[in-house]
Amino acid sequence: MDKREGFYYDLQLFDNGDCFFSIAEVNGSQLGSYEGWWTLFDSMLKLSLELISGQHPESPEKDQFIGSYLVSNWEPGALTLRQEFVCTPTLDMEESKEEDFWGF
Repeated sequence: MDKREGFYYDLQLFDNGDCFFSIAEVNGSQLGSYEGWWTLFDSMLKLSLELISGQHPESPEKDQFIGSYLVSNWEPGALTLRQEFVCTPTLDMEESKEEDFWGF
């Protein structure tokens, strides 16, 4: 989970290839939820996510994210992604092309 500019971004990758991405306000109100699938090959993470509820607060027109990311850190509870192709789940990723996700 990552906190940027008043929002929490939560990216969950499950062993079966399913994934879940959600965006919430700092106070906990859920704003947008996406689900889909992921694969990892040679440090390249591929995501395909479809909107299942709400909307993206920074980019309300985005109802899907399909893209590839270079993984520069993959440890239990810590994932650092660098955008390679197409989708940018957070505005910070658009600017810096790198995002950290922290979890359990």
